[in-house]
Amino acid sequence: MQSIIVSSKDTQKRKDYSATICKEQGISPFDITVLEQEKSIGIEDIRNVQKSVYLKPYKGDKKAVIIRDGQTITHQAQNALLKVLEEPPQDTIIILETDKPDSLLPTICSRCTIIQLDTPIDNIEHLPQDLQALAVLVKASIGEKLKLAQDMGKSKESALQFLEQAIITSHSLLLEQIANGRWQMANGKLLQSLQHSYTLISTTNVTPRFALEILFLSL
Repeated sequence: MQSIIVSSKDTQKRKDYSATICKEQGISPFDITVLEQEKSIGIEDIRNVQKSVYLKPYKGDKKAVIIRDGQTITHQAQNALLKVLEEPPQDTIIILETDKPDSLLPTICSRCTIIQLDTPIDNIEHLPQDLQALAVLVKASIGEKLKLAQDMGKSKESALQFLEQAIITSHSLLLEQIANGRWQMANGKLLQSLQHSYTLISTTNVTPRFALEILFLSL
């Protein structure tokens, strides 16, 4: 069995990703169990999930159990869920959707693959200060992005200085995520974009302003 935590502040984004997982695994809608509660998820809810986990797939070779809003699972219910994760059937995928992975027990997180869908800019208040300007930039209008590219791209030196600091901070953030088992693919792509722009400006005759415009508008 595969156990996955899908994390995002966007509820629909979490649902869409879970649906994609099931589709890629060829799981029939008839073999998908969804646990979704208006309030907290209690131990009885998890016990019902346990029953469905050990049933045979109805249509195919695999089945899925999707738990919406995993951050609402009570501590007692999480302990019950842990037992399922410790002795899983091989034909079942369990997907925990949440906007707060930290709300789940470390023992649950350690038994799951954590997929973080949000980009660093979706959690701006938790970003290192050096990346907050970049986070604000991503949410800026096209005009504001072009204006910033103009200001920061006045010289090759100023553009490279900005990119150097952004790369260092983004790289540190990425290493921290990997160490904590919470790899964010989006942050990896951000780092690649920053590095590409740095290489472009430092090794070619491209206009710094133009290179930054391309970078900023792609974020």
